[in-house]
Amino acid sequence: MAAYSTIPKILQDEIEITDPVTISNVFNKHFTEIGPKLAAQIPTTCAASYNIPQCNEVFELHEVTPSQIDGLIYKLSTSKASGLDNIPVRLLKLINFTAVVSLTHIINLVIRKGIIPADWKCVMVSAIYKHDSKLDLNNYRPISVLPVISKIFEKVVFDQAYAFLT
Repeated sequence: MAAYSTIPKILQDEIEITDPVTISNVFNKHFTEIGPKLAAQIPTTCAASYNIPQCNEVFELHEVTPSQIDGLIYKLSTSKASGLDNIPVRLLKLINFTAVVSLTHIINLVIRKGIIPADWKCVMVSAIYKHDSKLDLNNYRPISVLPVISKIFEKVVFDQAYAFLT
């Protein structure tokens, strides 16, 4: 299990915060609010109009085969961190020959039912220091680590959506 360094203190509204739980909550609030704040700063005059051709087809996810899932597992990088499920990519690759049929069945159930397991939506977010003062929240960026199974499902959706759009 990896050891995570802690951020000893941070400034919020000129107040120094040292409690680890409060620091986590401050980062959570900052990271969840920064996107809408930045989006609000984009001038509406930048909007471009595109001539998009009409399409009468409807996108639907299709069930996958064990060989497709096997290929996606093969392409996963073993250097990536484990998510909250604590399933390392290396382990999944080692047990791939026994797990691929079950994993394919689970992913096809998700596609059929349209219900994504709650555990696949849980991420581990780390604040990574970029530059300048370590006390400034704006000098950190969030890194999200997803569970490995949700990465595989995400790639299934991406591949099918990309094929449909192209």
